[in-house]
Amino acid sequence: MSEAMSESVSIQEEYLWNSAREDLPPKKPLVEIGWVLIGTFEKIDEGAIRTARERTREYLRQHFPEFSWRVPIVVRPDPDPGDVLAEPIRLIDMAVTERLTKGWDFAIAFTATDLHSLSKQYTLGTPASGLDAAAISTARLDPTAQRSMVRKAERELVLSNRIWALFLHLLGDLLALPHNDDHSSPMSVPRVPEDLDAVHDFSSEEHEWMLESLTEVADLRVEETGQSSRNPFFFTLRVLVRSGREIIAAVARNRPWILVWHLTKFTGAALSTLLILLFTAEVWDVGVRLPLAEVAGALGITIAGTTTFVVTRQRLLTRRTRFRLTEQVVVTDFAIILTILGSMLSMVLLLISAAMLVIWVVPNELAERWTDFAILSLEHNLALAGTVTIIGLIVGALGASIEDQTTFRHVAFIDEET
Repeated sequence: MSEAMSESVSIQEEYLWNSAREDLPPKKPLVEIGWVLIGTFEKIDEGAIRTARERTREYLRQHFPEFSWRVPIVVRPDPDPGDVLAEPIRLIDMAVTERLTKGWDFAIAFTATDLHSLSKQYTLGTPASGLDAAAISTARLDPTAQRSMVRKAERELVLSNRIWALFLHLLGDLLALPHNDDHSSPMSVPRVPEDLDAVHDFSSEEHEWMLESLTEVADLRVEETGQSSRNPFFFTLRVLVRSGREIIAAVARNRPWILVWHLTKFTGAALSTLLILLFTAEVWDVGVRLPLAEVAGALGITIAGTTTFVVTRQRLLTRRTRFRLTEQVVVTDFAIILTILGSMLSMVLLLISAAMLVIWVVPNELAERWTDFAILSLEHNLALAGTVTIIGLIVGALGASIEDQTTFRHVAFIDEET
C-alpha cells in the first residue's frame, strides 16, 4: 500500500472514530487527551475501546465540569508488526509525536500486543509523566487471557471497563497522584488485570489534586496568547519564565537521582574507572597538586559536556525539523535536558563520595609515599577526588553512549510498569 493510500485510510478511520463535536470551539478551558491506536485490533477490541472512550469522556465531563474535554482518536500503523512484544517507549514516542503535532495536553498509545517489561513478568501500561504520555496494551486486559470461554457481550464489557480503569490510573500517574491501597480507587496498583474490575472512582482528596493539576494543564499556551515572539530565542525564554514550575515538576517525576542506578553501563564504567585510578600512585601525585578552583571549573565543564554528549548520542530531544516551536516542545526538551543533567550531578555526588571514602581508608604512609606530602589537607583530598571524578564521569558517559537506545529511553522516561 502506498504512503498516500495508507494516510487516506488512516484519515477515513479517524473520521469514523471521531464525531463532529470534537471540532466545536470550547466554551471552557480545554483539556485534550488523544488516544493513538497503533496497529490492528480485533472487532471486540475496537468496540471495547470505543465504549471506554465514550465512558471516559462522559466521566471527565461529569466529574470535572470546569473544563471542556476532548478525547480524539488517531489510527497509526504498527512500526514493528512482527514483534511478539511491543516496546513501550516506542509507542510512547509515537504518542508524543501526535501530541506535539496536534497540540494535545496528553497522549495515550494503545496496542493489542503485549508490552515488553524490564522489571516484571508483564506490564499492562506504562506512564511517562515527563513526556505527558503513556502506553496501554489490551492483550492481558481481555478476559479471554484468563478464561478460554467468555461470551462476546461479557468480553467486550469487561475489556472496556478495564481499559477505562487503567486509563484513569495512568492519567493519575501523569498528574502525579500518589498510589494507595484502596481497591476502588483508580490509583490502586493493579497486580493482575482482575484488580481493575473493582475500580470505581477517585476519592475527594484525589479529585481536588487532579482539579488543581488540570487547571495548570488547561492554561493557554504561549503560542496561543497572541503575545509570543517569532524569534526562537525570545519565544524559548518566555516559555521558560512562564512554565518553569512545569519543567521542574516533569524533571522531578523523571527522578534523575534514580536513573544512575538503572543505567548499569554508565554507573559501572564510572565507578570502576574511579577505583582503578585511586590505586595509581601517579594519579595521587598529580591530583593533590592541582588547584581546587581549577578542578571545580573543569568539573563543571565536564558535567555540561557529558550531558550534551549523552542527550545527542541517545537522540533524546524532539526533532525540531518535524515540529514547529511550541510551548510543549520547549517544555519537553528542557525537561529531558535537565533530567540528564540531574543524573550527571547525582553521579558526581556518588563518585566524589566514593573517592573521599577510598582516600580516607588509604594508609597515611602510603599516601605520603605517593604524594610526598606528610599531611594531606581537605583541599588536597577534594582536588584529588574531583580529578578522578572528572575522568570517571567522562568514561561513564562513554559507557552510557553504548547503552541500547530503547532501553536507555525506557529507563529514563517510563515512571513505572503497571
